[in-house]
Amino acid sequence: CKQDERMHKDYLNGKTQVTVHIYNNDYKKRGTLSEMMMKLEHAVRKEFGMRLLQSDTQIIVDSSTGSDLLHGIIDFNIKY
Repeated sequence: CKQDERMHKDYLNGKTQVTVHIYNNDYKKRGTLSEMMMKLEHAVRKEFGMRLLQSDTQIIVDSSTGSDLLHGIIDFNIKY
């Protein structure tokens, strides 16, 4: 007998992780990239409030193209 997921409380109490990648083509402008990431993080916090369980950020230099890029990464853990 298959149980209907909608009948369980946990059906609406899940978690998801969203990873956002942001690039800047001028690796010397780390402050610009940091500000973009901060604004995005604040917007997500405002939208999800207490359901945003955690956010982690990092900035790395991406040299996989012909010129160096700044690569910002934000991981959001959200409860729904």
